[in-house]
Amino acid sequence: MTTGRAKTKAILSAVARTRERSPLYWWLAEHHDEMIEAARGGRIKWRAILDTIAAAGITNAAGGPPTAEIASDTWSQVRRDVAAGRVRPGKRPRQPSRLPATWRPQPVSVSVPPRSAAPEAPSRPPPTGPESEPVSERVRAGLAKFDALFARADRHLYPPTKRKG
Repeated sequence: MTTGRAKTKAILSAVARTRERSPLYWWLAEHHDEMIEAARGGRIKWRAILDTIAAAGITNAAGGPPTAEIASDTWSQVRRDVAAGRVRPGKRPRQPSRLPATWRPQPVSVSVPPRSAAPEAPSRPPPTGPESEPVSERVRAGLAKFDALFARADRHLYPPTKRKG
């Protein structure tokens, strides 16, 4: 079963790592955060580390050892892609389907302040009816228009049935 899973992982990795990008690009993307930390805000001296990169087997898109210019340009592209969210640095988080069946999230303690007492109910109900609030003539005219509009809609939606007699 693990060989099938390993093969699937290799296929998915190959799909994710398109041939449009070099092994150098993918290595720099995977180690983006570490590279930023190691540089400490300064410039990376690519000529000084090219031999180490080549010894690690990291190649450019053509399969050869990268030059300082290519390494610098590739690093700039990786930084732009990470900033734009097109590529994620470091290891990807484990997908929920790959978590062990026994995994449970860590409990979180949340302190909820006690509720204040409910507001006291009014001693008598509020007045209702047409006399409870004065309504201006303008509001009455607007409500009359709505009544007429709804009456017309009702006639179209629910036409009176004809009786056979």
